[in-house]
Amino acid sequence: MHIKLHDKSTLHEIDWSTKQDGHYIRDYFTPILRNGAKYFIQNVNTKTYMLEVDHLLLPLTINDEEYENSYVCSPYTHYISYAKEELWELKNPLLEKLLLLPIQIMGHWFKRSQINKVVIVNNWFLSTNLYHQLTHKQLEQIALFLKEKFPAHAIMFRSLNRRLYPELFSRLSGLGFCPLFARSVYLCYPEKLQKMNRKSRKDLNNDRRLLRNSGYEILNQNALTEDEIKMVRKLYNQLYIEKYSEHNPIFTEEYYLNAFKHHLLEYRVLKKDGKIDGVIGFFTRDGILTTPILGYNTSLDKRKGLYRMLSYLILEEVVQNNYIGHFSAGAGKFKRRRGAEQENEYSFVYVQHLQKHRKHIWKILRFILQAIVEPLARKSGF
Repeated sequence: MHIKLHDKSTLHEIDWSTKQDGHYIRDYFTPILRNGAKYFIQNVNTKTYMLEVDHLLLPLTINDEEYENSYVCSPYTHYISYAKEELWELKNPLLEKLLLLPIQIMGHWFKRSQINKVVIVNNWFLSTNLYHQLTHKQLEQIALFLKEKFPAHAIMFRSLNRRLYPELFSRLSGLGFCPLFARSVYLCYPEKLQKMNRKSRKDLNNDRRLLRNSGYEILNQNALTEDEIKMVRKLYNQLYIEKYSEHNPIFTEEYYLNAFKHHLLEYRVLKKDGKIDGVIGFFTRDGILTTPILGYNTSLDKRKGLYRMLSYLILEEVVQNNYIGHFSAGAGKFKRRRGAEQENEYSFVYVQHLQKHRKHIWKILRFILQAIVEPLARKSGF
């Protein structure tokens, strides 16, 4: 099999036309490799490479410390910084206080054990990375190649769950990769929506009625201008950065414009009286749809139901095109009432080649996740 690592100096050697999604990957990652990740994601400092494996191209991110990075490149941010912010989701002040100190202690251990010294395979800098299938042989060779190339780094695959990727889940486990609980996500299957009875469809029908009577015009990619795409950035930031967390990826204006120019995302916006108040930006891979960009004017009255309307637009895309909808994390009750099913998502990490004290911290993390965090996630749906 063929395997090769590319940086910006060897991108010209790639025959993009022979690779699966080759031109899409070229348009997405060439600016990143040439200008650095911060060109597209403000709060990501990482080295980016392209791993060529037979007919596939897999983006790699390489980190050493960078503890202020977004969680898309930083295990420390995911399991420590973000975890501290998310404690309020438990809605149990006593439990929040009890968990805060252990999380802070773990953070200290994480830094001493260099938990951010990691290579992440197929990292698109998004909350959800979608995959093409990889054979057992390809995964084995990737692990061997990266161990030799980056012997001091853990090797990680993010965004895997048993429902969507049973083969990858099984193959990585068989190769010695350790599954670490990452979050609860919500998956939507069109056939389930179609079988929902009238009572179960009440929320969906109300959302559709709300959208129909809202006075908003629904515009797609072709009806938007570059100036309007710049507004998309503001709406995403209002929701995911200002309202939720600065640890979410903060995409730059260049990211949105590049995605618009090359049709890397399909945008849908809600527009009224000349103003855009809501947006979704989605893409698909192998019949799975995910929406990395969602935002709305958070200063407007919640009773306007912008989130409900945007969620309904995503569901429409899923049903009309017979996609599986990957609805990411959060708002579990809302999503379940609209037919989505909760599923645990994992990051797979390979650490067998690391020094003993560095392997140890990953084992401790897995124990805590299995014993405490994963059961809480099943119960609360966060």
